Amino acid sequence: ILIFVAYTLVNSTRLLRAEAMYKTALDAVVKNDGKTAYDVLRNTINTNPLVDRYHLTYAQINLALANNVASKEDLNDQDKQTVTQLIQQAIREAKNAVSLNPQRAGNWETLASIYRSVASLAKDADSFAVQTYTQAIALDPGNVNTRIALGGMYYGAKNYDAAIDAFKLAVVAKPDHPNAMYNLAIALRDKGELSQAIAQMEQVITLVERDSEDYKIAMKALEDMKSQEPKKEAQSGSNLTAPTTNEATDQNAQINLNEEANPPQPVVTPTPEPSVAPQP
Repeated sequence: ILIFVAYTLVNSTRLLRAEAMYKTALDAVVKNDGKTAYDVLRNTINTNPLVDRYHLTYAQINLALANNVASKEDLNDQDKQTVTQLIQQAIREAKNAVSLNPQRAGNWETLASIYRSVASLAKDADSFAVQTYTQAIALDPGNVNTRIALGGMYYGAKNYDAAIDAFKLAVVAKPDHPNAMYNLAIALRDKGELSQAIAQMEQVITLVERDSEDYKIAMKALEDMKSQEPKKEAQSGSNLTAPTTNEATDQNAQINLNEEANPPQPVVTPTPEPSVAPQP
């Protein structure tokens, strides 16, 4: 009993210490102190490696630090190596979170977002992102943002049909979500379905505040779409054309048509005989 109690106390103390360290790391994130958050989270995981949110947050910190280094104007070889290592760690830690809790959609979504962020740099990262976003959606079908992100992956690959399907499902998941409709309108526009794109963008305008920046963006997109729409022919007054004569100005330019050029004989429809009225 004493051994069991001692083990429980030691283990509980370790778990509580890890939670306290995790709280310290989150405070560092709030203060925009990436280095402290990185170091503390690493120690947190070493203290208790069985909590998926520790790994998930550590993955996000690694990705943020990689983006910060990559934003430099002139990257030297050391910077490039650092970015590569941070991205690899971000992917590894996100995968660890998925392994620890594969039923949590947020773990899959974070892993997918990491793949998406490096899709232009890493081979097959885009297809990996699609796979993981799809799994996240399967676990949380009502998450409209995940569906928008998946549609964005298809859109980036210029697979407009798949993107439109994903955005349509996002709209179904949350019909009053303006960004879902906006993305759907843009995908429809780029596929060439302007009339449907305009209809969707008009819906977007009804869902955003009139004095917001989103309203200005949607209105600008709508105006651009309407400017690309083919002009409808006027119903009257603009299509009047004068009859022309068939006389050739140069008699030598006339040609003789042979019988093969004659129009086909019209099909004669027999005229029905009038019926005889019955005699009274």
